[in-house]
Amino acid sequence: MDGFNVGPNGENFTQTSMILPDVSIGLLWRSRIGKKNNLYLGGAYSHLNQPTESFLGADNKLSGKITAHGGIDIGLGKYVILTPGFMILSQNTASEITIGTALAYKLAETSYLYVGAWYRVGDAIVPLVGYEWNGFRAGLSFDVTASDINLATNSKGAVEVALTYIHGQEPPRNFSPVKFCPRF
Repeated sequence: MDGFNVGPNGENFTQTSMILPDVSIGLLWRSRIGKKNNLYLGGAYSHLNQPTESFLGADNKLSGKITAHGGIDIGLGKYVILTPGFMILSQNTASEITIGTALAYKLAETSYLYVGAWYRVGDAIVPLVGYEWNGFRAGLSFDVTASDINLATNSKGAVEVALTYIHGQEPPRNFSPVKFCPRF
């Protein structure tokens, strides 16, 4: 089966499922700049309670993770929005920096088509396409691995699907200080 052994592997787990309460906190700041631009910056700290995760009973605590992200929606006329952004993740000795942009094209009052790409520094290029309608968003992206991990994945990359609903979202450019949600 393509090199995957589906038979017994010799691992003996004391349990095969677990419930781990996990606490995180985050903030998002946003500001309107002129009539067509919106800036946002945010951050989060995940795993505040450092839950223990182990199928083998070991004391393996999940380390805290720091996330920072930001971007700007730049109105380029009546129908086009450019949305460059970044995200930085850090947990223990691992870190990740992702930068990219998308172009949104307004098809109707509450309908947009997105196309763009992100770059996970030193690892992958991620082209994306998406569609938004009345606060519902669907996106499709593909990780094109550009690092040595290609050896482990046999250069296959990964497909990612995102489905999102933003409750109470107002149409772009009619921003309410309470209801604005940035575009990712």
